[in-house]
Amino acid sequence: MKDTRNKKEGLKSYITAAGLLPQVLWKEAFMLNEEDRPKAEEFRLRLGMPLGVTVNGRTVYPGTAHTVTAEDMESVIARATGCSVHSSVSQMRNGFITSSQGHRIGICGTLRQGEQCTVQDSITSLNIRIAKQVWGIADGILSHLVKNGFESVLILSPPGGGKTTLIRDMCRQLSSEMRVSVADCRFEISGGSDGLFDLGMCDIMRGGGKAQCIDMLLKAMSPQIIALDEITSQEDIDAMIQASYTGCAFIASAHGGDIGDLHKRPLYRKLVSSGIFGWVIVIEKNGGGRNYRIFKRGETNGQNYWRDIDNNVLLGRGDILGQGYARTSGGT
Repeated sequence: MKDTRNKKEGLKSYITAAGLLPQVLWKEAFMLNEEDRPKAEEFRLRLGMPLGVTVNGRTVYPGTAHTVTAEDMESVIARATGCSVHSSVSQMRNGFITSSQGHRIGICGTLRQGEQCTVQDSITSLNIRIAKQVWGIADGILSHLVKNGFESVLILSPPGGGKTTLIRDMCRQLSSEMRVSVADCRFEISGGSDGLFDLGMCDIMRGGGKAQCIDMLLKAMSPQIIALDEITSQEDIDAMIQASYTGCAFIASAHGGDIGDLHKRPLYRKLVSSGIFGWVIVIEKNGGGRNYRIFKRGETNGQNYWRDIDNNVLLGRGDILGQGYARTSGGT
C-alpha cells in the first residue's frame, strides 16, 4: 500500500516538474520509461545538449531529436517564476529559484559583480531537482529517536542524497505528538508557496533567512522542534545555539559524505562541538535506494563519541578527525 502511494506521489512530482519545461522538451521527458518516471530525481538542461533525466543517480537521455536552446532555458525560468523574474532575483543571486510546486532549479551562467546571472545573462545550464514526498521512510529511524525523549538530529548526505525528503516525513510523523515548526526558507520542505506536501500538523514559516525564521517561530509558536534544511552559515548556527537554550530541539541537514566530514569544515565542527545534536543520520545511496546509518552521541571519561547503533561501534573524536571511519570496539 505504501509503495503504491509513493509510486503515485513520485509520478505526480515528475509531471509537475516536467510542466516547467517548454513543450518540445516536455514531450521528450515523457519518452522516459514509465517505470523510471517515479524514480527520477532531476531534469538536466545544458545549452546545445539533449535533455537529461537523472534516475537512481544515472543520467539518461529519453529523446535526442532536440537540443536545449537559450529560449528553452528562458521558458523554464518564466514558468517557474510565473513570468515575474524580478520577484526571484534574490534567489537567483544564490544560484537557484524554487517553483511554486517546490522544485528547486539550479542555475549556471555568467556571474556579474559577484551576483548570480539573471535571465538576461548567458545561462548555460539548469538543473530541476524534482521535489517529492515519500511516505514512511522515517519509520525505522524515529523508533530510535523518540525512545527516550526526542533529541536534536542532524541529517548528513551529499547534494541530492534525500535529506529534504527525510525531513518531510519526520516532520509529518512527529507533528502528531509534538509541536513541530518548519523554517522553510527556500520553499522546498513544504512544497513551494502552495504547500503541496503533507507535513501533518506542522506550523510552517516560509521565506526569509533561517535565523530570522527561528527567532520568529520561537516567539510566535512555542515549538518543541524546529526543522530546517541545509545549514550554511555561522548565523544559522548561532541562532540554533541560542534557541537550544530554550529547550527547543532541531531537525536539520548538512552536506557531507560521512560523519567524518563534520569535523573537516570549521563551520560544521562548531555545530557538532556545540552539543546541540544527540543524533546524526548519514544517508548513503544504495543503487536505486538509500541506507540510513544512525549515530548516537555519547560521552565517556570526558570524551565525546558517536556510536553506530546498527554495528555497535564507537567513533571517537580522534578517529573522526583522522581517517573518517576509523573504528574502535563498541560499547552500549
